[in-house]
Amino acid sequence: MVFCLNSLLFCQTSSVEHDIHQILKKALMVTSVDQTQVIFESAKQRLFETGQDINNDMDLLLLECQIYQTYGRVLMTFWQKDISQEVIRLRAYRQLQQALDRYERLELMSISVMERLERSNSSEKLKKDKEWMHANSMLARCEYSNAWIYYYLSMVSQSRQEKEEGLRIAIDYFSNLTLDGYQSHPIIADCFLGQGLSLFELGQFRESLALLAPATVKSTPADIFKRMTLLRVALCKELRENDLLVQYVQDYLSGMDRDALFDALELDMMIDYAAAFGEVCRKKQREDKKECMGKLIELVNQIYSYGPIWQEKLFSVLPSNALGGALASLVNTRQAYESEDYKQAVKFAQAGLAKSDSGSAYRADLDYYRLVALWKIQGIKKHLSEIKRFLITQKKHFGHSSIIEIVIAEAQKTLHGQKASERKQMLELLDLIDPSFAPGASGETLHWVRALYLIEEKRFGEALSVLQLIERDSPVYRQAIYGIAVTNYQLALESSSKSMVYFEKACSQLFRYFDKEELVDSAIELDQNAIELLGIILKKIIETAPDHYLQHQITNKISSLKDVSHLGEIAARLECDLAFDLRNTPEALKCVKAYLAAPSITEKRAIYIYNQLDKLELSYRKQPLNQKAELLKEMYRLLVRHAQAKNRSVIAKDKIALQRRLALSYYYLGEDTKAIQALVALKNQYDLTLTLQEIRAIALSHENLKQYEEAIDHWQLLTSGLDPTTEDWVEANVYLIQCYIRIKKLAEAKLKLDYFLVKSMGLDLGDWQKPVDHLIQELQLEANDVP
Repeated sequence: MVFCLNSLLFCQTSSVEHDIHQILKKALMVTSVDQTQVIFESAKQRLFETGQDINNDMDLLLLECQIYQTYGRVLMTFWQKDISQEVIRLRAYRQLQQALDRYERLELMSISVMERLERSNSSEKLKKDKEWMHANSMLARCEYSNAWIYYYLSMVSQSRQEKEEGLRIAIDYFSNLTLDGYQSHPIIADCFLGQGLSLFELGQFRESLALLAPATVKSTPADIFKRMTLLRVALCKELRENDLLVQYVQDYLSGMDRDALFDALELDMMIDYAAAFGEVCRKKQREDKKECMGKLIELVNQIYSYGPIWQEKLFSVLPSNALGGALASLVNTRQAYESEDYKQAVKFAQAGLAKSDSGSAYRADLDYYRLVALWKIQGIKKHLSEIKRFLITQKKHFGHSSIIEIVIAEAQKTLHGQKASERKQMLELLDLIDPSFAPGASGETLHWVRALYLIEEKRFGEALSVLQLIERDSPVYRQAIYGIAVTNYQLALESSSKSMVYFEKACSQLFRYFDKEELVDSAIELDQNAIELLGIILKKIIETAPDHYLQHQITNKISSLKDVSHLGEIAARLECDLAFDLRNTPEALKCVKAYLAAPSITEKRAIYIYNQLDKLELSYRKQPLNQKAELLKEMYRLLVRHAQAKNRSVIAKDKIALQRRLALSYYYLGEDTKAIQALVALKNQYDLTLTLQEIRAIALSHENLKQYEEAIDHWQLLTSGLDPTTEDWVEANVYLIQCYIRIKKLAEAKLKLDYFLVKSMGLDLGDWQKPVDHLIQELQLEANDVP
């Protein structure tokens, strides 16, 4: 059965179909697959809701077909942009197959209705029968849609054989509608385009060109003629028909509004046009070449005005020797720059600037490439004045945005370690940048970078004003919160009268910074800096206002951050710091236990506790029975358990340091034998020179074990190696003399005491004066015997 073509040309759409089509049009303009799916789900929902208003099953089925067809087509387009997305390809194939299945059902339904009516009506009556005309219209729509679906299926097919078979079927369907010759109706013109595309994919380039020959700018709808011209250009490129390509594009341009801007597809076409036109000009006779080249330059100027992307594409197809003058210099400059031959780029740019007048369209470009090439060769510092000039004079030029990006990137990279004068010059550059001209991410970070420089310059009030310009939806908003906290902290240090006011403001910002909502997209280094700042502020508050209410709030916030993976270590350490700073022994012990018992225990934690112990040892080694000393002992017990735990990993570079501290732990826990064995083993194993603290621990451990002669050896080592003006030297002499007395070597004791009294003459013995007086009495020296 052959359908009536007129029924396709003049069919009307229902209001429901019109609504569905409006939804599907939105799908053709989306930028992501997820958006597409949402729109198509809404189209299906709309069809379901309005289905009761459509009496004809064929109308409902047609709309369903169109939904699946459009969805498949859009998915195909997404896949063609990234053919590695196999999931999208399969989804496109599946949607198109579902559309094809439904169209086949619709085709059978249409044929059934037409055959039923044809059996009981004459051909004249059929032409007036609405039901027959409706069915015939549906059949025509099926033929038209099937043609495009087979074309789309061939484009997403991975099998060459399947692709070619699909294209041939598409051509058969299209030819049913193109058989009567070219017509200006959109559907017929679209079928000619579809058939031409199918022939192109099969490599039948001349057949495709011949098929499209009747189409002209006057006889073809504008959107279809545009697609036909793009196809014709592709065909001419394949056939290397430059003259024909130029003719087709010129025909297309003749029908365009002269003031209309080119879209991306048209600009790509114009690039091909420029390349072909250049070849045409090259083959012209001398007398015609000048005129042709003039037109080519006009064309280049037109494309050039669309910016860097199209300039780059243009220069990739036009050699510099095809252009001449300043434009040729610019092509050479760009090529040299992109090849990283910066010296040559400067040379070409300077030559081009000499050839161009002040109003030249290429002068700003030549100036830009010369400047950035010099920048690459000599660094930014030598060209600050020229950069300033470019930023001021070339705001409308694409290079202005590029220079801004370079300045901001350079400012971020060189912020620290600059001389004050260099920092001031960079800040002057940043001040010249208008945020409205800064491109993309660079514009978002401009305020942040300026604020960092102002902070470095100690201009905290100005930095605060700049940071407050950063809006909540900015990608550097959290950095801004942190920056505001830093500036308030610095202002607190500068103002003694308002220090607590600024501390409060700083803490307020840090609490905002660590809101759960803000922490989702966290930057590890910045988060760590922020929590460290909380700890610093807390210590300042403890020093200046111990009873301030913020103390409690800060400790709670720090405690809550222990559960954040990349902050747990710092938060736990700050808790320990706080406990020590507040001299709260029970709390300190509690924190230390939690710190060492955590599942994520690391050697870093152990070393931190060792460092805290160093402070405690110096304070309490002479007072072993007070509460603080009990904390010291308990901490060492925890460390010993930690060191002996199974599967404890030890960082290689820290291994010796940890073993040394562990050996001392035995001494402070009163396990003297273990302490001696551990320290001697360390000395022998690693050929170490023991520290004062370690030698002292061995000497005292021997004394505790009543091994006085062994103790004497180590006290002798200390008395001979220490500075005689230090308290440690005094201590070593006192213990040495006591050991001689305990083993009844009184003569040696007297000699050592005499030597000590001579060497310590005029020295303030402080707390050691009483032990020394006791030794003098014990050895029964007369007052006049004392020098």
